[in-house]
Amino acid sequence: MLYLINDILDLSKIEAGKLKVEKIPLQIRTITDDVISFFLPRASTKGIRLYATIDVAVPDTIEGAPTRLRQILNNLIGNAIKFTWEGEISITVEVVEKVDQVAVLKFNISDTGIGITEADKEKLFKPFMQVDASTTRKYGGSGLGLAISRELVEIMGGEIDVSSIPGKGSTFYFTIKGRVLGWEVQEKPQEGLEERIENPALVSKQSQSLEVENYGPRILLIEDNQINQKLVTKMLKNNKLSCDISADGQEALKIMAQKDYDLVFMDCQMPVMDGYECTARIRSMEGDLQHTTIIAMTANAMEGDREKCLQAGMDDYISKPIHLNTQLGIIQKYVPNYK
Repeated sequence: MLYLINDILDLSKIEAGKLKVEKIPLQIRTITDDVISFFLPRASTKGIRLYATIDVAVPDTIEGAPTRLRQILNNLIGNAIKFTWEGEISITVEVVEKVDQVAVLKFNISDTGIGITEADKEKLFKPFMQVDASTTRKYGGSGLGLAISRELVEIMGGEIDVSSIPGKGSTFYFTIKGRVLGWEVQEKPQEGLEERIENPALVSKQSQSLEVENYGPRILLIEDNQINQKLVTKMLKNNKLSCDISADGQEALKIMAQKDYDLVFMDCQMPVMDGYECTARIRSMEGDLQHTTIIAMTANAMEGDREKCLQAGMDDYISKPIHLNTQLGIIQKYVPNYK
């Protein structure tokens, strides 16, 4: 229900012309890598192969809206997995145009799913529309994801469309435009050079081997008190774990726009933006296809505090001062395969 409300709020802002899209560094490979990582377990459960191919001509970083690109990819890849029962889902990224330092990138999300008829294509990008009533009953969904994706793509200076053959599969494709901030786009990349991401935990951004012996859960600590930062960091280090740190909610949103986390420890009372507002914004940018586990941390261990945290969209609650056993228990509870 919370995700549906967030989608409706997004759509209302778009229709009122009040949705603000940031223009900050957008790391194409990092975002693609993270989104593939998020959906791999779901695809594997259905026996579907999921991978991404990024042309070497694609720059590392452009100016854009990383949060909204994640939202678009989450919607499209999530739909592809939902409507595909066998075969594969591939994501490709390429440069289709470059003028001065502004590049136009094209994303293709192709699946071997149920496909869409020509007549039904007209319904896809309209709010609250499904192909038919049986689709909602069988697959679920609000009918808002594609409508919001279309609006976001257009706000980002691009276009979105779909080609499909019923019973064979579909390809959704969209473009975004942005000023190149990373290395130069190659005018004529060497034929055949590309980067393929199938298991991002094992493949680096430059298709080189990564040491994964110490690969553990990705943890973000959002805490303004430096003593608490050191305490939590030390407890994690003693158990061969590490974390990124943010001192306030606003900074945390920028960090999470560029990187996915398995677990977030969120202080409730912070300057600039508190934990409640930060959590609400995280849930809004995730949409209904992603869910980062957020654990509230507060010194106000009063009756009703836990309920307030859960209502804000947090998953659980621990009181300060934080004890090692409590913290490890939370990690074991919410991070699969961590013991």
